Amino acid sequence: MAGEVCSWLPQQILRQHSHRPEHHLRWLVDDLRVILIGDMDGFPIDTAAYLPDVTEVEAAGYIPGGMALADPRVEYDQPTRQVRLHAAPSVWPDSRIVAEGAVIWKHTDTLDPLLGVVDFDGPRVSVDGVFEIEWDPELGALAYEVVVPARFGGAVFA
Repeated sequence: MAGEVCSWLPQQILRQHSHRPEHHLRWLVDDLRVILIGDMDGFPIDTAAYLPDVTEVEAAGYIPGGMALADPRVEYDQPTRQVRLHAAPSVWPDSRIVAEGAVIWKHTDTLDPLLGVVDFDGPRVSVDGVFEIEWDPELGALAYEVVVPARFGGAVFA
């Protein structure tokens, strides 16, 4: 099985609300989680911004809200100008899950913003009672391109 990496959700979501503290990413401190999506055909990719905007899978061995990304590590790749969040595989043992995708989100006390989505390109099922997402070993679970606009004099995620 190839490693998974999230694609970026609509960029205007974080730009529009970047002044809100819940959208500031502290990669190694924040409570970043992954949830599973049962039907990607119905996933609102153009409008989903917060956890209540998506419908999680319902299955034996799956707890709503998903799980925390384990063992987070951050890397900056100079040649590609990418900040990459790496994590240990996300594993649901003793499960009977069928999912078509996953979403990484930031748990907060207020809005729970979505950060990225993985489309499995079809149903993926628990194998021998275990559902696992193995994150891409090179790109990580999330990868953002860093852009340094001259007028701001600093780096922002694009």
